Amino acid sequence: KLCMKNVHQGKKNSHNSIPHHTQQSKPFSKMQRQVSNINSSLSFKTKTTNCNFLKTPHKNFAVGITIEELNSNLQSHHLQISPIRSLDVGKNYFSYINPKRKKILMTLLNSYLKALKPKEVVEFQDALDIYYKGTLNGVSIKNLEDKELDIPIGICWHINSLFFFDRIATGYCRYEYTDYHNLIQYLNSLPEDSRNKFKPIVTTHATQPNSMDQIKVSCEILSAIEENDLDYLDTVMHSYIQVMKSRKFEKPNVFDELETTMKTGIPNIIDSLGVAYEMGLKTPWDFFENPGSYIQSYKEETLPFENTVGLFTSCHANNLQILVSEYSLIIQEAKIQDVKEFHDILELLSFIENYASSINKNLSNYHNNSISQDEFFSNFPKVDLHETESKIREKIEALQERLSQTGLIEEVSTYEVDDNHKSQISEFSSHYTTLKVKETCNKFSALFKIFGLIGGTVQVKLPGKLLFDPQNITPEVETIFKEIKTINDNGKIVDMVIISLYSSSKQYDLAKFLLEKFNVKHNPSIVPLLENFSSTNNTDSNITMIASSDTRKNDGILLTELRTLREDQHNPDKYIFMGQGITAERGGGPFKLLHMKYKSMVKSQRERHLRTVQGFYFTSEFNCRDTAFTFLLTGNSNLNKGEHFSPSVNYMDFLYELDNVVGVPQREMQSTPEWNELLMKNPIVKTLADMYSYAGYQDKTDPIVNYKKERSVVQAYINSDRCSYIHPELTYWDRVTDELNKKIVKYYYDNNMHFKYILSNYSFMLRRLDLDMAIQEVGINTESKYFEDYRRGREALEKILNKLGVGPYSTNIQQIYNQHLGVLQDSKIEESNQKLQAYRNTFLLQNYQVKKYLREKKIGIDYLDTEYKIKVLQSGLSNVSQFNGKG
Repeated sequence: KLCMKNVHQGKKNSHNSIPHHTQQSKPFSKMQRQVSNINSSLSFKTKTTNCNFLKTPHKNFAVGITIEELNSNLQSHHLQISPIRSLDVGKNYFSYINPKRKKILMTLLNSYLKALKPKEVVEFQDALDIYYKGTLNGVSIKNLEDKELDIPIGICWHINSLFFFDRIATGYCRYEYTDYHNLIQYLNSLPEDSRNKFKPIVTTHATQPNSMDQIKVSCEILSAIEENDLDYLDTVMHSYIQVMKSRKFEKPNVFDELETTMKTGIPNIIDSLGVAYEMGLKTPWDFFENPGSYIQSYKEETLPFENTVGLFTSCHANNLQILVSEYSLIIQEAKIQDVKEFHDILELLSFIENYASSINKNLSNYHNNSISQDEFFSNFPKVDLHETESKIREKIEALQERLSQTGLIEEVSTYEVDDNHKSQISEFSSHYTTLKVKETCNKFSALFKIFGLIGGTVQVKLPGKLLFDPQNITPEVETIFKEIKTINDNGKIVDMVIISLYSSSKQYDLAKFLLEKFNVKHNPSIVPLLENFSSTNNTDSNITMIASSDTRKNDGILLTELRTLREDQHNPDKYIFMGQGITAERGGGPFKLLHMKYKSMVKSQRERHLRTVQGFYFTSEFNCRDTAFTFLLTGNSNLNKGEHFSPSVNYMDFLYELDNVVGVPQREMQSTPEWNELLMKNPIVKTLADMYSYAGYQDKTDPIVNYKKERSVVQAYINSDRCSYIHPELTYWDRVTDELNKKIVKYYYDNNMHFKYILSNYSFMLRRLDLDMAIQEVGINTESKYFEDYRRGREALEKILNKLGVGPYSTNIQQIYNQHLGVLQDSKIEESNQKLQAYRNTFLLQNYQVKKYLREKKIGIDYLDTEYKIKVLQSGLSNVSQFNGKG
């Protein structure tokens, strides 16, 4: 009866929690929806079940009607085709879509289509033709005249949305088809002393392709998918379209960006680990640490220093609010807040919530200039978080002890049904409540061991160039340490201070001196950040951070990996904190490629896997509990497979030799004036790089004046995110000697997982190289020296890889490439070709708008509409290059 009552209540909630055909200017939060569901269920009364229909012959027992009545109903009510399927008839847009992701994609497109106005539906049909058929008005995009490529802004937004929905469908179906049972079983089977931990450390990033409002709405879309609430999906889709149309492509406030990143991602990390525990992961604290927030504390081109004061504080307050909300929800959803220990815990959480509110009020007063900076620090509320944390832990332990001594569960487990109905219900209810309290208490305890009362920690990046002279400490540096001291007085919030551009122990000594001078409590780790090959951690710090995003782009994979292997050999007992990007050119890449990297890491990288997760990716992979569950569980199981990689001296010598042959000339090429002028003077590349961020994030009031910085931005764009993809690492492979080629074969067949990862990286990059597109986009002509360098390099590298069976069209690389395009690794070649066609055609449309923009700007007419179209298409494309399949 209790089960039936819950089913009836659930059905009622799913239809009535959100009014039909209601547009919300601001989507309901997850908490509001859950509270709404709880409130509606409390007021709902179920009807008494009539069991007499079981005795009636020839009746459908589920609905209580005769077969004749059922057939009559079926004849009078026909199955209605869905809106998106009606557009698909005769077009076969979705004929190649992998069945695993087709259902979610169709659900999203149905809801989107219902939210459109009639005129918008016509433009949406054109967008579907472009995206899935590569045509417009029946003509191939490649054959359209220039004027015909000038599509309306409405079609641009629809194409942007198709890329967005495609990504969501692919990401979510990974959850639906995850073999979580075996993954959890595998993690549970690992010996306790050989379990590797993962700590995701979130960064804000200058290339966030989606606005803060888009990120928030995407969370609500995924919440509706999670709960299979199609009514709410229809409602929130109106908000999505409204947010999309009103987007201004403005740089977000850094505080808003940090808050959005944290509040859309961290609750889902907590929820997903709670689900993992419920699904059978016995000790999640052995595999996961609380997340961190990597914050740059000093002035840079797009972030004036004075605007960052209070950023650590804001991060701390956000973490506390998230924790209080999540912990309280666990108790309230179980409806056990009247249990004494949980009642006491809720009171302690309320105290912490008031503390967080006081922090935000103090911060708001400072930013509104109501108080001075000195008053901001002196007015900061004082709380001993570790003492409160201990009290909560004592309450949990006391409750667990009390539950273990009651014996109620054992007593009820041997209970036999008798005629005393009241006694039966009473004792069952008592057993049910006790069991619920016990399970909730264990889950709460498991999560508390990971997140405690601090939640996420803060990693502060210090300006290394200002940390040489103890007699010349700037006011900016002093302010940074004042804020660290202020918040760490209450608990270990800042757990790392990271020295950028580390090159000398003097920087480490000065950072240590400043921590002591300002009496910073809880001993934050001082972490040298190595950003060039000559640097090494020569301090007593137990953590070394290695930049492998920008430096990976500049130095190449061989030198980047060598730096990590060398640091592990020099400091085997220190953890390596990876400053890792998302794309393959920045140390990341599609899931399959990154999981190969996990299996080839040295001990200092794997045992405690500290890794940055860039904000634009964090808000895509962690903006949903289910996708976060998949990401964390799959990633951690791969992080724990196999043994730590231990490179031999001969292998290291081989990598140095190979880098000397191909890596050195590649880096020399990147630094030549001829190569950079080819890119810098290319108007299409230069224009798109100036709009780099796919979102107008670049601060227009502070243009890039430093040539080196500008060159780096242009190279990053052309190397990572252009369809032509002419990465310098694909040149000069024709210089590999026969002797060196034999060593390549040897280390591959020695089953060297690290070298297999490197070769797979090269093969994936080679698959993306498109010299024909480069001729059109970048302006390389067939007579150019660089064209020949690429042509010869490609042929030589492809020959090496094909001989080993890991060529760019091998099965393994095809699967990696599929994930890069945003389809599944087992998708048909027709589906990946269709997605590649959509990607390339959108580039053609974008490049036309760039040319039009340049013409309009040159003759002095209004170009703002054209610039807007560029940004819309650019942000859509980044849903492939920056998000799809990345791990």
